[in-house]
Amino acid sequence: DKSVIKFDIVIDKINADHYLSPVEEELEPLTPETAAGAAAQLPAETLQALNIDGSLLIGELTLSKATMNNVHLRVKGLDGKIELNPVTAELYKGRYSGKITLDANGKLPKLAANSALNGVQIDKLLKATTGKADLVGKSDISLFAIAHGANTNTLKQTLSGEAKFLVVDVIVRGV
Repeated sequence: DKSVIKFDIVIDKINADHYLSPVEEELEPLTPETAAGAAAQLPAETLQALNIDGSLLIGELTLSKATMNNVHLRVKGLDGKIELNPVTAELYKGRYSGKITLDANGKLPKLAANSALNGVQIDKLLKATTGKADLVGKSDISLFAIAHGANTNTLKQTLSGEAKFLVVDVIVRGV
């Protein structure tokens, strides 16, 4: 019988940027997919032994300078299969929703992500994360991706899937 790690965490407000190491070069913003990719670097035996059931609710989260509200993440893991479902957040008058799975059984861990970003005001997101907003409009982005590998480099090399981008009411500044 495996011990179960159970948790239900509620946080009113947190700025995760305060807990990240300072970087000398500019990195891409952290997403749930990249966070799950980092988890795939753990040894398969550790992931196979993990028995977890929990949820995280954050009223306001700042991550990579972007502010999100009503962030909800549910995680379940048993016998090498870990699922984050749902992963939801509200940001810049839009909404993120996603499901991320990691299967550590088999020869190489398999990571799958199914995500959607709907109605996000691109200029507000760009201004927050990069300091400038040359593109104005609302965006809908959907992503389905699968990768296999025991580390980030292998996951990147095997990444395949489909992404759809739609931006409406577009204004490109400076053109």
